[in-house]
Amino acid sequence: MATIGMYKLPPIGKVGPITLPTCMYQLPNLQQIGSNQTMSGSSEMNAVNLSALEKRQLDVLADLQAMQQKVQSFAARLCVALPPLPGSSAQQLVVHASPSNPPMAVLAVTRLISEQLPCATSVYSHSSVTGKVPAPLMHFLDVCNCAEDKGQCKIEAVKIEAVKIILIWKQVAGDDPVLVARPGSSAGSQTPIRGQQNITRYLCRVFLPHLYEGHGAVLACLIDNAIDSNAVVLSERSGRSTKEKAAALRTMNSHLGRSQFLCGSSLTLADILVYAEICSAKSLPAAGDNVKKWMSRLSAVHALALLKKN
Repeated sequence: MATIGMYKLPPIGKVGPITLPTCMYQLPNLQQIGSNQTMSGSSEMNAVNLSALEKRQLDVLADLQAMQQKVQSFAARLCVALPPLPGSSAQQLVVHASPSNPPMAVLAVTRLISEQLPCATSVYSHSSVTGKVPAPLMHFLDVCNCAEDKGQCKIEAVKIEAVKIILIWKQVAGDDPVLVARPGSSAGSQTPIRGQQNITRYLCRVFLPHLYEGHGAVLACLIDNAIDSNAVVLSERSGRSTKEKAAALRTMNSHLGRSQFLCGSSLTLADILVYAEICSAKSLPAAGDNVKKWMSRLSAVHALALLKKN
């Protein structure tokens, strides 16, 4: 019986030698292995190629690690906090505070963090708070990088978060704010940080080292001393007498006659905490001219300018 052939199509193009890329590792073509080449020889060749690939990958990882160490070294030298790597989760911090004692310095430090890192904030009210929390407190941590326009301020949406700060208004023991540094971990490994001074110290250590410990141990000790001598004494809840507060203001006035800031030649955490305590105080003794000039300089900083209005 005769076989009937199928229809044929002409070739579309010429089939020539295929050029393999040289950027990837190469393996021998099994179809071109001669009759004299055994499979054991092919396996040995594959092992050599895989070893070369592994070496190149290890060299790349070593170069990336060395580059990361250089970047971290430059950041530490410049006292700059590095943002998280793409794909990494934002660091979450939870602050519990009483509506009767708003942590004004935490507000200022949060705004300073938002000027350097993508920062998202949210505010909630706990059921332990009796009555409705005032609207200004519910917008207490609104992060804003724009100037005020007739009392109205546009809040920019944060798409990529390096840090997320959550403020929960609730009744806390002693009305002292509490920061939970690891809210997502188990209860046994969470780290509560109590008090506005300690909370802002922690935030500056992690995100704003140039305001606290970034310039060395000596300046950090001077900042701690200024906080204990001024911010703690001038605090509304310190229980200190008017005479003690007046003495602290006189000492500040004398020091500010020789320097524009409380510690060093630039703004530090000591300035922020003392300024926040003065702004939130209901009554204080009269301040000297140098203290008034110092407050005028600090009010020009956007992160501090709105403290008197909150």
